[in-house]
Amino acid sequence: MVKIGIISMQRVMNHGSFLQAYALKKMVESIIPGSKCIFIDLPQNDNEKITNEMKKTFLDTIRFFYHKFRKHTEIYNEYCLRWNYQKFKKIYKDCLREYLGITDSLNYNTDYKVVIIGSDEVFNCTQEDASWGASMLLFGDGVDAKRIISYAASFGYTTEERIVQFDLYEKIKKNLNNFSAISVRDNNSEYIIQSMTGIKPRKNLDPVFIYDFQKELKVKNKKKKYMVIYQYQNRIDEKNIKDEIRSIAKRTKCKIISVFEYCDWADENIVCTPFEAMEYIRDSEYVITDTFHGCVMSIKYNKKFVTFCRESNYNKLMDVLQTFHLEKQLITKNNVIWDTINNKIDWIQVNKIIVKERKDAITYLAENLLEE
Repeated sequence: MVKIGIISMQRVMNHGSFLQAYALKKMVESIIPGSKCIFIDLPQNDNEKITNEMKKTFLDTIRFFYHKFRKHTEIYNEYCLRWNYQKFKKIYKDCLREYLGITDSLNYNTDYKVVIIGSDEVFNCTQEDASWGASMLLFGDGVDAKRIISYAASFGYTTEERIVQFDLYEKIKKNLNNFSAISVRDNNSEYIIQSMTGIKPRKNLDPVFIYDFQKELKVKNKKKKYMVIYQYQNRIDEKNIKDEIRSIAKRTKCKIISVFEYCDWADENIVCTPFEAMEYIRDSEYVITDTFHGCVMSIKYNKKFVTFCRESNYNKLMDVLQTFHLEKQLITKNNVIWDTINNKIDWIQVNKIIVKERKDAITYLAENLLEE
């Protein structure tokens, strides 16, 4: 049996993180019949590689969230109680074990024929959460595999300027030059790689676009008409926006359902598996989101959708909209949700792009996984 290592975002409790890790695993195992993908964990004691600038940023972030937590303890406790966070945590851990083979035991072995780094924000090395963002293992440092490749990796909101600021430029450049092949998923990441290495990386879609999930999803969700809110906790929180969404729900006779995190103004908050969240989006009338994977799933299933863009996900979210010529689905101060969500979309052209990108993704992986 051929074992392939994957370094991804698999332990982040997020539907999108799980789905992209699972999809990449299934893609690889379909290309090499009889193979098995093993997920690799980041060392917990990687903090010696954090720069002083990062430590300062991290401490500032801890102080910020400490004061925020003290101020919002009652709200947070209500959130955990009403949304049932413990149930979600159990569901997610069960999915990790059943579908990704991930248990509480951490796997640090990197001695595989090939190690794939990706997808998602594995290259986002200037995050405030320094214990994650500072690990050079995400750039292949210390990997014992014969070959290291990436697939649809993203620097997220990290820019070349931030890499220099955090004194990580030479470390990252050195490690990137050890890759056998590099694939990214957005223009910012493509620019950074090319600037650092002189090599133009392949650009591929997120694995959630590529894998079909037909075996994992039920045929039809039994819920009545509804619209999905797919957001991080209460990020869509402006009163005028909530009022407009409620107005649309009333106008279309749709329930407002949140399937990711607790939304205090939704009609129903559903604690579900990542696959079930995908089903809810697939079978919805409308999707309102401010996340990358919320957009991915909306486009994949040709839904009427709108998205809000945040500073933290601008690079990757705008890139996916531009790839499919769907920038008009972005909500700004100058447009309203009802008009935007009812924009006419040429889904035939969108689906043609997905088909082409699927072929390109499989070709890229096959070229670099089957190489001896």
